[in-house]
Amino acid sequence: MFDTILDGLASKFQSLMKINRKRAELTKALNSTPTSHRFDYASQISMRAVQRAALDIHTEKSVCHSFAEELLKADNFYPPANPHHTLDTHIRTCFVLGKAALVDNQAGKRTKRKIRALITQSKKYSQPIYPYFDTLKERATRSPNIGTERFRLLCELGYPQATDEYMYATFMEPHVPATVVNKSKKALSDMGY
Repeated sequence: MFDTILDGLASKFQSLMKINRKRAELTKALNSTPTSHRFDYASQISMRAVQRAALDIHTEKSVCHSFAEELLKADNFYPPANPHHTLDTHIRTCFVLGKAALVDNQAGKRTKRKIRALITQSKKYSQPIYPYFDTLKERATRSPNIGTERFRLLCELGYPQATDEYMYATFMEPHVPATVVNKSKKALSDMGY
């Protein structure tokens, strides 16, 4: 699960590195042209290419930087998971990734409130609780909203692993009803995952 998330982040940073290599190649090509020919028509075209590449680099850096900022904000937004329960930690990671990808201040507020209530309840009765696991399991058994607009948006952005449907269809499969798993798998396949 973490590998999938890390692969997604790695691909974003690889695209940034590719742009940096492109900039270095264009700069090297520009510096290798003789000074007397630098201001002819071909040089003007290559100068425009360098300017476009510089703009692309700036845009890509700002996108990666803002995603990293959103990821940190989302990580601080959700309460910690139960460290003794692997699924709880996986689910929290998916929630954090989804909140960071959506860049929406309203995303996850209801979930956070529910999780905080479960944590408070567990402290009150001194019983171990797995807030993220219990919240997602309750969503699946209550009335799961499969294929919502947020699901489609996260899939279009390239973060299907941050959706409830993905979690239901993969590591939560033994813990949720079979109809929910089947609907989730169909929704994911409809989006190409």
